[in-house]
Amino acid sequence: MKLFRWNVILLAMVLAGMAMVPCVSAEESGEKIVDTQTAVINQLIGQNMTVGEYYEKTSPEYLMEIPETLRKHLYQTKKEWPTPLNEQSNKQSNNSQSVMQSTRVEIQVLCQSGWGLAGNIVSYGSESESAPTGTRFPTMYDKSTLFKWNWDSSQWEYVTSTSRTSYLTSYNRAASTTTAQPGTYIVFGEHHGTYPPFSEPPGYSLATESSIFEVS
Repeated sequence: MKLFRWNVILLAMVLAGMAMVPCVSAEESGEKIVDTQTAVINQLIGQNMTVGEYYEKTSPEYLMEIPETLRKHLYQTKKEWPTPLNEQSNKQSNNSQSVMQSTRVEIQVLCQSGWGLAGNIVSYGSESESAPTGTRFPTMYDKSTLFKWNWDSSQWEYVTSTSRTSYLTSYNRAASTTTAQPGTYIVFGEHHGTYPPFSEPPGYSLATESSIFEVS
């Protein structure tokens, strides 16, 4: 996959702006979340809920835009959260899922999240890619969120996020940069989408996280 050299990506972003892989159609969101919504997200962290319930409270417009089959899948999928710092192995956590089409052809979606650091400028992102390479999915959605560890409350707190939706594509990436205050950080990725026709299940919902890192 394409996320392994984040410092190179960061340099390219600083010098020339973020370059995205072309696809048939894509939508991006910088998700400039107001303080009240940030508070809502921080209150939800760690709660036992489904992915659909989470988006219902934080991004209801996303639920309205996706296919009914995927929306139903999200309401049946448990919401995952970044691993608490005291439980961290400090290793990048990737994720993947395989499905078998009615034609007996196995296809996969491979997901990961990563970061790059130059001083106090953080590049962060999350991506999904199909396998075999070039297999087009009807929709791919990736959301990448930067969390900072709060030592007083002993939990992760939302900092910023970015998302990207692509259609009829085999690869999707959501990535951005931000200036970060000193502290301990992690990148958490949420990956949702629909498989090609005649696949079971019809969609996927996966989570990934980067290794932790320090900004000084």
